[in-house]
Amino acid sequence: MLEFRCPHCKELLRIPVQFIGTTGTCRKCGNKITIEEQAAPDTASGPPAFGKRPPVLVAFHCEATGTSSRKCNIVELGGIKFDLNGREIDQFWSFANPGHLIMPKITDVTGITDDMVAGSPLSLDVVKQWFDWIGPNALLFSDHALFDTKFVCATLLKDDVAPPPSYVIDILAWARKLEVPVKEYKLRHLLDHVGARVSKNHRALESCHGVVAVAAWLAKRQSGAHLETDNSLAGRLLGKKTETINEESAYRHLASLAKSLQDVCGEDFYEKVRYEARLERAQSVGAARGGAPTAVDAGGDYAGMKHRGQWYQELRGFIEGATREQRRGGVEITEEIPQSGPWENYILEASLSTDRDEQKRLCKQALAAGARDPWPYERLTNLYIRDHDYDAAQKVCELYFESGTWKAPRWAETSLKLLERLEKIERKLAKSHRGGGDN
Repeated sequence: MLEFRCPHCKELLRIPVQFIGTTGTCRKCGNKITIEEQAAPDTASGPPAFGKRPPVLVAFHCEATGTSSRKCNIVELGGIKFDLNGREIDQFWSFANPGHLIMPKITDVTGITDDMVAGSPLSLDVVKQWFDWIGPNALLFSDHALFDTKFVCATLLKDDVAPPPSYVIDILAWARKLEVPVKEYKLRHLLDHVGARVSKNHRALESCHGVVAVAAWLAKRQSGAHLETDNSLAGRLLGKKTETINEESAYRHLASLAKSLQDVCGEDFYEKVRYEARLERAQSVGAARGGAPTAVDAGGDYAGMKHRGQWYQELRGFIEGATREQRRGGVEITEEIPQSGPWENYILEASLSTDRDEQKRLCKQALAAGARDPWPYERLTNLYIRDHDYDAAQKVCELYFESGTWKAPRWAETSLKLLERLEKIERKLAKSHRGGGDN
């Protein structure tokens, strides 16, 4: 969904991206509006300056159903607002319903079961609540920055919502920069070094407590700290001293370490690329409605593409329609997909392999064995794209839609991904065949 702020009353509206370029009426003020993508707040200048009110510092951590933000979802999200003296100010915590089963190996690591999350809000709703809680331009701290940021961003991007501007500090990279003498740069080793403990390593809020302890310790080491009298009654009577940090000085160091949320995720972040492609397509359609030049011809098809525009529209409509009906309880899942078979072993081996050629070989074997899971199709397509072998990637996508696996409601999200991927591949091939080159 596109977040659009009414230029008249400033009401924030959430509108499907396909309506970019159309006109409508604001539900609050009733004025006519033209739906268009609005520029995101400028994050190029870095984190906000230290002023009368210090920036919001938030330690955060999430647990998910796997390591891939493409295929997995958040099951638990936690956050702690704190100051650089290590004082905790506020907490956020929630289980999240991922919309699919939690694998036993994830339960073994986290202790989180399907029953524990069954009555919780969906991952998307929890992430939106969390971003509302941290507020704008927060400074985030994480011990797994790439993992945590990709999951919170992917959750929004899948729903066509751009993540709010925030800045991230990876405390492991920070500790490495300060050359903290630990055996390995992991949270548990840093906690041992600073003399702190957490009871559960793979739970969101407990990990946040650990991140706060380490971040406060690192800030003291980097910016220096001084002893001052404890202002509590007992502190004054006993003459107790506490180590206190100059937050303004510490924050200047932090600002130099922080990276924007988008930069941490990376330019090749899959969900971001897909989100931008959907926006581009919606803008092209909007431009076409206004009479502006577009890549789509009068028939709605891209010249030179193997599959015509109508073919894509029909498949996309079928998948999206079945998904909506299933969510409303109007579709009974009667698919008969075997839960195991020879192909499953090939998928498992491929998912554990770090060698790309071996992954290709195992994915091909899974397809030859009649895989009824979309993972090997998606993985093999991505591997071919990385090698710029778009003809081979096109054939794998075609095999998927010939297999009938795409019709299963449980694979709807992946089917839409592969459909969009196939359309993008064919556009690239058509452009190349017309002499446009590969770019």
